[in-house]
Amino acid sequence: MPVPTDRIFDVMYEVDPKGGPEAQAIYAAFKVSLCRLQARLKGSGVMIENVGYRQEYRLVLTQREVNAA
Repeated sequence: MPVPTDRIFDVMYEVDPKGGPEAQAIYAAFKVSLCRLQARLKGSGVMIENVGYRQEYRLVLTQREVNAA
């Protein structure tokens, strides 16, 4: 089930009494974290799918990639 971007941001900064930086800075930090996470997940059978432009994200389970010898 897709998770709205606003919900992801709320969780990222839930312990910050000020709610974190402004929205543009939050999204920039999120993009960097998302790219790093996607790179680590590559080949694991788990992908992060964007649902709508900057609206929601969801995890997608796929068949694991098998490297041919």
